[in-house]
Parts: sequence; C-alpha cells; structure tokens
Amino acid sequence: WAGTRDVDGTEPWAVDTVQIVRSAGKGIAAAVPLLLHQRGQVDLDAPVSTYWPEFKANGKERVLVRDLLAHRAGIPALDRTLTPAEAADGVSGPAAVAAQRPEWEPGTDHGYHA
Repeated sequence: WAGTRDVDGTEPWAVDTVQIVRSAGKGIAAAVPLLLHQRGQVDLDAPVSTYWPEFKANGKERVLVRDLLAHRAGIPALDRTLTPAEAADGVSGPAAVAAQRPEWEPGTDHGYHA
C-alpha cells in the first residue's frame, strides 16, 4: 500500500487503515443472487420486495430482481448523503435504498447504480 490516510496527507497508510470498498465488490455481490438463482432459491423475475419487503416503498413495488441487477431499478443515487458511520453500519444504507423514490419508472431505462 501507499499514500496517506488523512485529508491533510500527513498520516501514512497503515496495515490497519479502514477502507470502504465500494464498486470493487459489485461482481461478487451480483454473483450471489445469480448463484441462488441457479440453485432455484431466487427468481430473477420476482419483485425485489419478495425478498426485501421494505424495498417496495415509494413506487418500487414492481422492481424485479433482474431490474436491480441490471441497473434498471431507477435508483442510481440517494436523495441524501450517508455519513461515514452510516455507510459502514450495515443498516442505514439499505434503509436509505429501501426508502428511495425511483428517478424513472423502474425497468424502463438504465442508469448506473452506485
């Protein structure tokens, strides 16, 4: 590793520096539902709310698992910024996604979902 771990550039990166891994995990994250689909445990054409009931809020009740995996759910960003603590707590991020209103009719368009 290299670089610094603080905004001022004075603290060197260390073996115990905490790092949020974002897009690097998407391939693995997508592989899990696809493996479950292969095993017959997830239906790609089922609404996401079948597996995550809270997700159906704000016009997302018909978003399919397939739409979510293909960046067609209409939620490319959140309306609010999560704090670093919220981004890392495992609860606030999913709750914010579940509460988010789609920017377009789900399944009708594509937009990169971060």
